[in-house]
Formats: sequence, C-alpha cells, structure tokens
Amino acid sequence: GSLVITAVDEQITDIMRLAILQTTEALSVSLLSNVRMEDYQKRMQNIFLKDLLTNTFGDLENLLIQAKQLSLEFIEHLNELIVIKPFKIDNNSIFFYHFDNKRQDYYHILENIFESEILVKFGMNQQVILYDNKMASRASITKKLVQLRTEANVIDIPLTICHGNTYLNLSEIHSAYFKASAGIRIIENIYQEPTTKFFNDIETFYYILSQIDSATAQKIVNNVFDPIKDYDSQHEANLEETLDCLIQSNFTTSEVADKLFIHRNTVLQRKNRIEELLQEDSFTSVGQLKLSFAFIVKKLFQL
Repeated sequence: GSLVITAVDEQITDIMRLAILQTTEALSVSLLSNVRMEDYQKRMQNIFLKDLLTNTFGDLENLLIQAKQLSLEFIEHLNELIVIKPFKIDNNSIFFYHFDNKRQDYYHILENIFESEILVKFGMNQQVILYDNKMASRASITKKLVQLRTEANVIDIPLTICHGNTYLNLSEIHSAYFKASAGIRIIENIYQEPTTKFFNDIETFYYILSQIDSATAQKIVNNVFDPIKDYDSQHEANLEETLDCLIQSNFTTSEVADKLFIHRNTVLQRKNRIEELLQEDSFTSVGQLKLSFAFIVKKLFQL
C-alpha cells in the first residue's frame, strides 16, 4: 500500500491530521485535493456516526474529542432520531436492485429535505436522521417526513419510518437507535405496508419481540394454528385466512364476510369449525385474547 499527500498552502486542520493518522495506519488512501479531502471528511463523519449508533461506548470525553476533530462537536446536543428504510428491502431482496438503481435520486431527496439535520447512511438498507428537538420541533420534522414520503413515492421508493424515543444524552443514543431499528421490523411485520410510527405506539410489540425467543414463539403459534393449517391442507378450506381476518376485524362477522366476499353464514360456519378444532371456546373474551396474541407473535416472528 501507499500514502500520498500533496503539498498544501493552507494550514493543516484537525480533520486533516486525523485523516493523515488514519490513512497512515490503513496505508490505502491518497489525498490529492481539497475537494477529495472534503469528500473524505464526509465519509469519516458517516463512519463515526454509524459507530456511535451501533456500538456502546464508555469514554464520553474521548468520544467528544473525536467528534470535535470531525467537526461534529454539536452531536452532544442532539436528542432525537428517526430510522428510515425503503419498505421490505434487504441485501437479498429482489427489490434491492430496483432501489439501488435509484440510490442517488433518493439520497438527493433526503439531503435536500434534511439539510439542517444530521443524516447517517447505512447504504440503501437504512438511513438515520439525528436532530435537536429544541432547534426543530416534532411538528416541523413530521412535515419533512411527509414531504420525504411524497417525493420518494414519485421515484417509486415506499418508506417505513420509525421515530425513536427522546434520549437524554449520548450514552443513551445506542439504545434509542436499537429500539427504533427494531421498530422498523415491527412496522413491516405487523402493518405490512409502508407507514410512519412513533416508537411509543409500537413499544408493546417491541417487548413481546425482545422477551420471547424464537422457539417459544413457534410453540405459541403452533398451539393455535397447527390444527387449523392441517384442516386446511386436508380439506382445501380457508380457515386460517378467515381466522386472521376475524382477528384483524375485531371478530366482527359481517366485516369479515365483506372483506372475504363470502356470506355471513359461511363465516359463522368457519368459526364453529375453528372452535371444534381448537377444542375450546375460542371466541369468548379470553379466547379472543389468546387468538390475538398468537396472531401477533406469528406476525412479529414471521411464522
């Protein structure tokens, strides 16, 4: 590897010293112009902020020194974050390539709308907005999110957005980010459409997700849905679809009939069959609670 530094007329800044130190260690970066130096600074800022969000840290004083060297000393005053993700995209998704082709257009929209906030890019998979709620109200941020969703839809990029809880200091930013990221998964699995939610609105789902392991989740779902799936498989029936719709329709028979385009009596017959298969009064208040909980677990864990 090699390190190339051209002669400069201006005074070496802290960020330049930091860059020289890091490139000396890496032995892989050539610094040839102020323009490239500016781009390099932006990349280093993004790397620093990604590390700040994804890792816990113990030495706040040292962290702030690093932030100052990167011209990010104001991060100490930030106290709100928003996690944004193109709907249902991941590195293995067939939609990833569709979104990747529009990466620059999408980033341009983000940078224009949130020019006064801090934007952290985790590639196309995820972006994070950091801001100070004393400088920008939630109402103004919400307005910007509406604008973002509108402009992203124009280029056919639907978005899932989770507005995290307020954090009191930098030592809590990792936890706030972790919860908001989990919120993205919850929104996509439960609501199954691109939408915006505050973490407070989905916090109950978060605790279910974090307190139940996958094996326990599978058992909860199997206890309710296995008999129904077996019956559907043997008789080409639609009991699981009907039960899912009942749960999502507050167990209102007429609403389910309208949604599934079947007669109300057909819904009643399927409800009776479900009770026979589960061998209990499944549509009492307690029974409905059990069914709803199993349904939520099924959605959260994608079982």
